[in-house]
Order: sequence, then C-alpha cells, then structure tokens
Amino acid sequence: MTGVANRRHFDNYIMKEWKRGLREQTPVTPIVIDIDFLKQFNDICGHLAGDECIQKVAKRLESTLRRSNDILARNGGEEFTIIAPTA
Repeated sequence: MTGVANRRHFDNYIMKEWKRGLREQTPVTPIVIDIDFLKQFNDICGHLAGDECIQKVAKRLESTLRRSNDILARNGGEEFTIIAPTA
C-alpha cells in the first residue's frame, strides 16, 4: 500500500546491518515514527482517508532518506522505522 519496505524486509535488513556494525564497529541508527491518533482519524474520516494519510506520511518520510543504504519500513498499522547505518 505504501511502496516502502515491509516488516519482514525490515527484520532482515536490521539484522544484516547490526552484524555489519558489530564487525566494523560502526553505529546503526533506528528512528521509530508512530502516527498518533490514527484510529480516531479513521473513525472520523474513514479508512480510505486513513490509508491516504499513511501513504502521504510514507512518501514524505521516504523523501528524507539521503544515502543509498538508508531504508524506510512500515512496521505496523501506523508505525514506520528508518534504518540509517553509518558507513
């Protein structure tokens, strides 16, 4: 729905980057973003509007990624995580 990585991809990617960070002694930065009050928004505006909101948030978050190995993943209904490995 959002066009960003899903939870499975996130789990695989974070483990790979965590192991690389340990090996190379470099940090891995996770940034967790949660959309507050999305349930209430859905209740008032409807689920189609909620889906559109999630898509817009995903697009905006994705536009903040600067390096090729930074990823954005949707981890749950209204939760996103950015993984920004340093290398």
